Amino acid sequence: ALLDRRHSGRLQTEALAALGELGGDLTGMAIVDRWRGLQAGVQRNATDTLNSRWQWRSALLGALERGTIAPVDLSPTVIRSLVNHNEEATRLRAQKIIGRYREPGSDKLQLIAEKRRAVLRGEPDFESGRKLAQANCLICHKLHGEGAEVGPDLTGVGRSTLDALLAHVIDPNQIIGKGYENVLVETRDGRSLSGRLIEDVPTHVKILSAGPREEVVARGDIVSQQISEQSVMPEGLEQLPDADFRDMIWYILNPPQDNRPLTAERKRELTGE
Repeated sequence: ALLDRRHSGRLQTEALAALGELGGDLTGMAIVDRWRGLQAGVQRNATDTLNSRWQWRSALLGALERGTIAPVDLSPTVIRSLVNHNEEATRLRAQKIIGRYREPGSDKLQLIAEKRRAVLRGEPDFESGRKLAQANCLICHKLHGEGAEVGPDLTGVGRSTLDALLAHVIDPNQIIGKGYENVLVETRDGRSLSGRLIEDVPTHVKILSAGPREEVVARGDIVSQQISEQSVMPEGLEQLPDADFRDMIWYILNPPQDNRPLTAERKRELTGE
């Protein structure tokens, strides 16, 4: 009952810690059933709890397969544990769900830490953040119905905490989710196309890229088609001036449409500060 949304993130976190020690075989499913009621900053803690026992890990994998939990909501520790699990069945199942995973380099970790400090420095301007998000994020993603579908819909995934959002923005190649791989197509007339493959049939393929922009290529016009090691999402957003980057990140993290005022308690939920 303490995992209901009416309770604070701090209380939910303590409840999860207690369940991790005292819970039974069905606790994993009970946590999954209450996933939507968890505060945004608590969901990653919940995935740590679900990954702590094999019975609960099965419930976690099932929720990922059904789409109840999105791979981007998993903590890096959980992702690393699942895709490298010593049990082959678990490892293969996780890799199929999560997609490609790459350990972040020290340079990316340092950059994420630097930009985190910039985001926490000063108060955000949400109107500025909205405009920056429209120009830089919503050309590929949707947020509360606005934007494109090249990447995942941000309304429900990828922004549970500041750390999660920064990791996806600054190191988009760390996790490339299934269905969001960057597909490269070379055509007979010398064109090079790239984007998310949204249609692949005997007669043609359809590629969706930023904008959004759709390209339909007849099968007979394709010279080569391959999946890139890079995400559809480009790198480089961290090159925005610190104030602009701060405004944009806070707008995505806690937009007015969420109807969650940015109180001190809400900031603690999202940042862990």
